Amino acid sequence: MFRLVVLFAIALACIVDTSDTGDKSDTSDTSDTSDTSDTSDTSDTSDTSDTSDISDSSGNSGNSGNSGYRNVAPGGYAQASSSKSGSRADLAIDGNISGKLSDGSCALTASEEENWWSVKLRHSFLNLAVPVDHVLIYNRLDNRQKRIHDVQVFVKTVNKDSPILCGTINYVKDQSVYKINCNQTYGNEVLIKQKKEMLSLCEVQVMVSEQHSHFPYVNIALNSTATQSSDYQDRFNASRAVDGKRTGALNKGSCSMTKSQTLNTWTLWLPGGRLGVKYGVKSVVIFNRKDCCGERLHGAEVWLEDELCGRIAHVEGEILYNIPCNSTGGRITIRQEKIALTLCEVEVFVQEQDSTSEPLINVAPAGRAYQTSTSLGGEASRAIDGLTFTHWKGDSCTLTQPGNKIQWRVDLEGWEVGVKYPVERVVVYNRADSKQERINNTAVWVGDFQCGTITYKEGENIYFVECGGRRGSTVSLTLDQGVMSVCEVQVVVKSRNIPHIPTYTNVALGREASQGHNSAKNAGRAVDGNTSGKIRSNSCTWSETSNSGDSNSGDSNSGDGNSGDGTWWRVKLDQGTVVRSVVIVNRMDAFSQRINGVQVWVGDEKCGEVSTMK
Repeated sequence: MFRLVVLFAIALACIVDTSDTGDKSDTSDTSDTSDTSDTSDTSDTSDTSDTSDISDSSGNSGNSGNSGYRNVAPGGYAQASSSKSGSRADLAIDGNISGKLSDGSCALTASEEENWWSVKLRHSFLNLAVPVDHVLIYNRLDNRQKRIHDVQVFVKTVNKDSPILCGTINYVKDQSVYKINCNQTYGNEVLIKQKKEMLSLCEVQVMVSEQHSHFPYVNIALNSTATQSSDYQDRFNASRAVDGKRTGALNKGSCSMTKSQTLNTWTLWLPGGRLGVKYGVKSVVIFNRKDCCGERLHGAEVWLEDELCGRIAHVEGEILYNIPCNSTGGRITIRQEKIALTLCEVEVFVQEQDSTSEPLINVAPAGRAYQTSTSLGGEASRAIDGLTFTHWKGDSCTLTQPGNKIQWRVDLEGWEVGVKYPVERVVVYNRADSKQERINNTAVWVGDFQCGTITYKEGENIYFVECGGRRGSTVSLTLDQGVMSVCEVQVVVKSRNIPHIPTYTNVALGREASQGHNSAKNAGRAVDGNTSGKIRSNSCTWSETSNSGDSNSGDSNSGDGNSGDGTWWRVKLDQGTVVRSVVIVNRMDAFSQRINGVQVWVGDEKCGEVSTMK
């Protein structure tokens, strides 16, 4: 009871504005309506994406006339004592030097006893400092230019020394850019203060010599795959914490938030992490809420795979937390017990040279899957459907019947013509809903080579089994005894190692077929193109023999000259057809062992004999 397929081979400056353009409105007594409003600026937590937040750009904007220096402010984190009329703190490092408040590119505070604005440079995220040579401040050009008078500029090191005063601005009529020398003062934050008067900044550039300005780390978390234990609401899903927005406002839809359960988790798969790629993670930077409830983050644990990087110690008024990891892995998990876990941005920094990995491909979906038996509709093909749902109700997990010598196997694309793949690793997704322990002692094979054995670990549902580039055409999972149920199997190959798959034609399809037994049934079913492997699909040919083990046994006196006495099956090909290989799809519902010992002939030449898989 088999199907036969025969394959036939075929060929195949910013310009620093020092101009004298006068702003006549400076002498006007007309009120700037965008300034005089006393309404608190709720847009400080706007959902508008600030691309400079996580930009890795060099920050050359405004470097004209500053040869040998680089602006290191872009990518930093800007804050202010307050904001008005949508003029958020981060607008002062967005690269736009228009000088007009109406253009939406200036930061503006309310008028309080002491107003301040600061930018924590990216270097501060990793406790690094740079020698600040000078700071360029672009003043407003439309109105209220005099407010820049007596503004003080400081350099400080985050959470350490007191700020060091670089200088104080003296207002000069019609001057748009002010340069404050800091004389190579080391630090990682620039602080700007103004007493009693509204503080208005249209751009702030922090200039560091090129030899010291380079930031050697890259955030690889942006838009990576994130999940969490629950969603407080759909709009607070896990991906919000890696969308590049650091607004810190839950109600603006840029923070993730779980429900409050016994254990709340947020998990981030780094690029390629699901296929086993690992990175040397320097640090994880977490941005907390700033609208309220920041204390909820206290005690949250940050893990790199199975290694604890550290715990967050909440500080009142602090938004940014740096958790050093200095270890290797492909998955970040943040855990919080009993309190809803809220994250407004998570950034994961690795060395610049380690930020990209060699492309990997999961080659399993293009293959064909089989298993020794099927229960409750848990077909073998579910494990290569590309879906990583780990619950039975997702209709994406396999299930066999209980028994001995259980096997699941995928024949990789091109296996029928001998194509072999150098397999780096096999990734197995276990069920997470129940019966997870069934995965224990499952062996993983590439061809006849055993890559390893899965050892069940409570709470773990993804297993990486290294194969070290072992070449093979098939990947299989075996279990000596029990029930096998897996939700996805990924066969990982380096992109550059994907083999060429030659093109062949199945010349047996639809051809005239016959078989030699008086009880033989429908020889043509074996060349009808249906590879279901189930006798009830009416797509398998079969015949009875005296030793078949079926109740409907008969004698088997018919034979053919090539195979000797017994049953035989034959397909008629055109004269002169060159046969590359013969592929037989066996029954997979029952009696699959009957194929053992079948001989395959082309004309008078014996190609080989079928041996059932171990």
